[in-house]
Amino acid sequence: MDEIIKILRAELALSMKLEAAAQAQREALKANLDGRRVSETTQTVDGLLRQLSVFEKQKEDLLKKAGCENVNEFLKHQPYSKEKMEAKDYLGRLTELLEKIRKIGSGSRLLLKNDMEYLTFSIHVMTQSQAGPGYDDTEQPDAAIQGKKLFDRSV
Repeated sequence: MDEIIKILRAELALSMKLEAAAQAQREALKANLDGRRVSETTQTVDGLLRQLSVFEKQKEDLLKKAGCENVNEFLKHQPYSKEKMEAKDYLGRLTELLEKIRKIGSGSRLLLKNDMEYLTFSIHVMTQSQAGPGYDDTEQPDAAIQGKKLFDRSV
């Protein structure tokens, strides 16, 4: 029981750091001013995720030894104790925190998608290329597509 508490406590501490790093990454993406800042925050998030994966592997090994599929099942098999309640508390807090991180991540994903669309649009404008079918002839879409693609022209 001490092992699972130790793992959950470590995961919770790392998840708190991950939430802060993910929030910093999102703010850097929102500011959209400095690519280095986004890169640094992304490296921080990546490092924390790697550290979390180590504890996740330890947790999986412990659950395999116990013959359980997840931590809730593991805790059900444990007798009522102060440690069991502590583990349940850590698990609940960890679940809430991971949901927050998931929401922050989806927001960051949307910001990145918008940045990529803007970048693609800007490249098309600079190269005067057409990304897809144009508005010239809707009856014959093949004729509306330009012969050259995005990177066929010199910039």
